[in-house]
Amino acid sequence: MANSICVLIRKAPYGMEDAFAGLRLGLATIASGIETKIVLLEDGVFCGMKRQITENIGMPCLMNTLDDLVSLDVKIYCVEDDLEPREIEKSKLMDEMKFITENELSDLILSCDAVTSF
Repeated sequence: MANSICVLIRKAPYGMEDAFAGLRLGLATIASGIETKIVLLEDGVFCGMKRQITENIGMPCLMNTLDDLVSLDVKIYCVEDDLEPREIEKSKLMDEMKFITENELSDLILSCDAVTSF
């Protein structure tokens, strides 16, 4: 059995349920006692943006799930290299975010027993 998992969120937060499913998996694994790390990369970096308003699209707000993960001491990482092409400033992302480079992402993935991607 895996003692640690890295959940990669690569998809935009709304329009598909991939990002939502990945974050819910993170809640399930941490609740099961598995060390869990969430990484937002590619279009997944949009998931970490502050002030998400989802009422008009009828979707649950992913920020609530991210806040739940943070309250359970799950580390949330963002691949810094994916911000500039999407014109996202670090200040627009959740305060608890830990920024990493693509090289650091490789080390993070190698440090986990299991990796899954959404």
